[in-house]
Amino acid sequence: FNPHVRYASCVAVGIAMAGTGDSESVALLEPMLDDMADFVRQGALLGTAMIYMQQSDASNGRKIKSFREKLGSTVTEKHQSTLTKMGAILSTGLIDAGGRNCSLVLGSRTGFTKMTSA
Repeated sequence: FNPHVRYASCVAVGIAMAGTGDSESVALLEPMLDDMADFVRQGALLGTAMIYMQQSDASNGRKIKSFREKLGSTVTEKHQSTLTKMGAILSTGLIDAGGRNCSLVLGSRTGFTKMTSA
């Protein structure tokens, strides 16, 4: 598939499932964390961080801790591309947004999507 489509799907899954900690969504994004295209890896990191917003490590089978370690190692790794490092830095900010008290929501309290936000 086209790498631009893979990037867009990573970000779309992250936005749609933001703050839920949905394991099926994370399972969709995990193979793309090791993609050959650097911007696809960036999108997978961003999407996974959006999904893990406001989630505790105990509720997701210790996956958040390993994801945080992956973010740290991606930033410090010498041979990662600049786009992937930037994705890891932004993902660290997203997953800890507002001191871990904020979440990304594009819907109303009644469950309808706000089309102006999306």
